[in-house]
Amino acid sequence: MTEETTAAPTITKTTSDSKTTTATASDPKTTTTKPVYRMSSVGCLRALTAPRLGYERMARSSFSILIMDEASRHEFIVKDRLTEAAALLSERHLKGFDIWNDNTPCQRCLTKLGDKRYGYHAEIHTALFDAVGHLDTYFTFHDEAGGHINIGGLVTGEVKSFGKNTWANFVKRPFENHPVYLNQIALYNEGLHGPGVLFILKNRDDGRCMVYTLGDLDPEYGKLVAGATLGFEYGGEYDMPTGKEVLSRIAEAELWAQDDELPPGEPDNYNCDWCDFRYLCEKDKTLPILVTDEELEAAAKAWDDAARRIALGERQKEEAKQTLIEYGRNQCAKYIIGGISVNYKGTKTRRVIDEMAIKRLIGKDGLEAVKIDSKPWPDITIRRTKRGKPEEKPEEDDSE
Repeated sequence: MTEETTAAPTITKTTSDSKTTTATASDPKTTTTKPVYRMSSVGCLRALTAPRLGYERMARSSFSILIMDEASRHEFIVKDRLTEAAALLSERHLKGFDIWNDNTPCQRCLTKLGDKRYGYHAEIHTALFDAVGHLDTYFTFHDEAGGHINIGGLVTGEVKSFGKNTWANFVKRPFENHPVYLNQIALYNEGLHGPGVLFILKNRDDGRCMVYTLGDLDPEYGKLVAGATLGFEYGGEYDMPTGKEVLSRIAEAELWAQDDELPPGEPDNYNCDWCDFRYLCEKDKTLPILVTDEELEAAAKAWDDAARRIALGERQKEEAKQTLIEYGRNQCAKYIIGGISVNYKGTKTRRVIDEMAIKRLIGKDGLEAVKIDSKPWPDITIRRTKRGKPEEKPEEDDSE
């Protein structure tokens, strides 16, 4: 990487000259006069607004922290691999690229926000809020003689890593279930004033990487990066929202926050299972809402007491049953004792139907034709919680 490329200008952008608000975001902590929104977290409006209203994020599990640490390690591997490919092209005097590869903490965030973040600092300033993010890397391109190719600015580079199954699903339907990623890179590109984005997805299991071109960037540059780097493949060109569209979404969330209201959740557009504020949504079944009510308390206690007695009774009943079976098997098959009648008939099996086997024989339509719905019954699950707290799911990697 040349010294000239490393010394790229600081990314700042102002979209309005209007007077700023005096509201302060509760997440992340900040000394600025305006709320700060993370570019990597622009998803559901409710999740965007929640930290502004003081709602706490769910505590991350040790498993999710491990996943994020592992993702960062793979990100470093990808950038090192790209750096090696860039150097090789330069040595051979071939058309190539340079990348920014610095893995030290962002000093601006440490100073201004008290937040430890990694990557190339990006800011976009509006009248209502500041948007802050960190690019994993950025690219510039050069010709065979090493001369800079002007393609309209620095090219954002974003790296993600998935396990083999999630990776395969993404490759099959790129970005279909990941609108947050598209919003994130659109803001990076907006802040960078760049022509587009190279999105790189690494398979954590076999090392393969897919390169996608987004925005107005000529696909030849994505193909150049993919073709020159070990284990990289080119995945095609895709659309992304404009930076202004994403900024409008943040502005909408901020207006909800200024009205001190939570907007509705958006479960059809975003993955609720990995949301840090999923406990706020009634639709979420993985994290129930804690309630207090005298009548419900009494009903819950009665159910719990009865369940304990039933469980104890079932164990006692099963132990007694085994004794009665042994007598019926070895002494007398049919007998009466202590007010009960016993008729031991030996062992038997229950016949079951393999639904998948039928489906293979008669097809999905044939299977649907013979299915019959049962009578409806209340669908409710009642069980004891572990240590009085609902279980949490591990978090998906969504680091900047």
